[in-house]
Parts: sequence; C-alpha cells; structure tokens
Amino acid sequence: MTTLVGIWTNLQVLALQAAPAVRWADLWKLGGMGWIYVVNLIIWTGLFLYLLRLDSRLRSLEKES
Repeated sequence: MTTLVGIWTNLQVLALQAAPAVRWADLWKLGGMGWIYVVNLIIWTGLFLYLLRLDSRLRSLEKES
C-alpha cells in the first residue's frame, strides 16, 4: 500500500505504540508546553486532512484525462 492513507496508517500505529497516553488534565499542568503540543496536533491533523483531500482531487483529475 503506497498511498498516503497507507503511509499515514503505518505512522499512526508506530506513534500509538511509542507515545504514552496524554490526558487533558495533564496538559493543563504542563502550561505552555501542553498548549504547544495541542496546537501542533491540530496543525498536523489539518495538514494531513488537506493532503488527503488533495490526493483525492488529483486522482479524480487523473481519471478524467
């Protein structure tokens, strides 16, 4: 599976195995670093969703031509 979805799925599996679970209460205790973590998570998620959308648009354009 060489699509972006396959690569992302494999990265998620690796990340979930390596990273400990983070609770929202712990983020409040971290202060600034917790917010940086949350903002990074939101940005990377948005970038991933944008790339998925772009991939689907490119595939549909390739099928048309």
